[in-house]
Amino acid sequence: MKYLKTFESHSLNGSKGFEILPEDALKELLCYVDYNNLENKIEVIPDPRVDGTYAVRVYRSEDDYTFDLLWNRGAFDEVEFSSWPPVSGDLKFFESYNDIAEEIAIDLLPKLQKIKDEKGIFTVGMFDNYMEERNADMKLTDEIMSYLVNMGFDFDVDEDEGEDDVEFDLKNTMY
Repeated sequence: MKYLKTFESHSLNGSKGFEILPEDALKELLCYVDYNNLENKIEVIPDPRVDGTYAVRVYRSEDDYTFDLLWNRGAFDEVEFSSWPPVSGDLKFFESYNDIAEEIAIDLLPKLQKIKDEKGIFTVGMFDNYMEERNADMKLTDEIMSYLVNMGFDFDVDEDEGEDDVEFDLKNTMY
């Protein structure tokens, strides 16, 4: 699928990847580091889900300091990613899935319907596994599932999650 892709890493030092940041981002980046100095190391990761958003890891040689920046909505924010490259859910790097979730659902609908037709069943658990195999987090999976249901895809009930398994303790409930 074209929307569930992995990160691509680009180095600004040398000839590759320099053009990946918008011109206004490059101007602001000069406030943090001289990217023309080859002793400085700059790594840029484009957000695969939010166009125009980039995670930037900078090593500034003059003070032997490494820090992270997030280019989003026309400005850099100083951030601290818990891992590098950033993963889903890391700060606001993946803050909104709405547009991409709908596009993924549109791509998936015929594939999932074909699987359901072939197997005779397609449960929420099967969908969770399908998405997990493609490294999607639960938030994205839930949003895609909502779009699929709104588009008419009918998930089957897992046999082990039938309504008979749900128990409520109403004895001690006060109304």
